[in-house]
Amino acid sequence: MKIRSKKNKIIATIMAFLMVCLFVVPSSVTNAKDNFISGFLQTIYNQNNGIGSNEVNCLYQSSSGYIWIGTDGGLFRYNGSSFQSINLWDTDRTDVYCINAIIQDADGKMWIGTDNYGLFIIENGH
Repeated sequence: MKIRSKKNKIIATIMAFLMVCLFVVPSSVTNAKDNFISGFLQTIYNQNNGIGSNEVNCLYQSSSGYIWIGTDGGLFRYNGSSFQSINLWDTDRTDVYCINAIIQDADGKMWIGTDNYGLFIIENGH
């Protein structure tokens, strides 16, 4: 009878521990998450305030600090206060290209991948 009583106490202790984990720990994690987010300012950027499309496919921060945004409506560069539309053509051509990849190599060249026009390279901001 003593073995069964001891086994029941162990099971009861484990159950109590699990109950504490299920109800106490998640609330402290939620509070930490809320405190973390509350320290930041959220701004939503879309077609109404500078980006040419509401569908952002990729983001990249270059070594110069610019944020490059690839969208279904082209390529945009953000300097911290405003957006600039980047024309990838060397001409006055204004076709819209869907940007799906952005990366910078060791030489500072920006490689821009599109869905519909292949790969572009931007050197020295051109």
